[in-house]
Amino acid sequence: MAVPDPGAPTRVLPVIERAGADALSAMQRMVAMLQDVDGEPATPTTDLLTDLRAATVTSGDATPVRLAVELAEPVPAAVATTVLRLVQESVTNARRYAVGAREITATVRAGGGSVHVQVRDDGRHTDRPRRSGGGGYGLVGMRERVQLLGGRFEAGRVPGAGWQVLADVPLRPE
Repeated sequence: MAVPDPGAPTRVLPVIERAGADALSAMQRMVAMLQDVDGEPATPTTDLLTDLRAATVTSGDATPVRLAVELAEPVPAAVATTVLRLVQESVTNARRYAVGAREITATVRAGGGSVHVQVRDDGRHTDRPRRSGGGGYGLVGMRERVQLLGGRFEAGRVPGAGWQVLADVPLRPE
């Protein structure tokens, strides 16, 4: 502004405004990703495959999880953390609400500029959990996380039996 150019503010202010809006958007995404989900802090992932494997381990009488991961493209940390939380919350919900489920499948595929996540079970779903805990904002939180990254989210009953969570998350968030 020190340069004697009367048109400079008119040209520079929109650039400053856009940079501020971009910074605010990035901060909102980060805050949303760091919010607690089902009582657990959202710790950023540094190794998505290892963390997905850990999140889907079956112990005791829990419904087993079949995990399939294909990472044809690198997944940025913010996206990886969202993907991990989607899988964790979806598996937790399936184990909590899917009566008679024999298996949960979790598929994560990165390619073509996005990460596709599908978690599906083969049980009958009830509105009351089989196990205590929960009553939180799992589906709402998952939807918000995905939407903050410019992605698409849907969840619902599968014809016949089961429940499915689907998400497509851009590898380069908006």
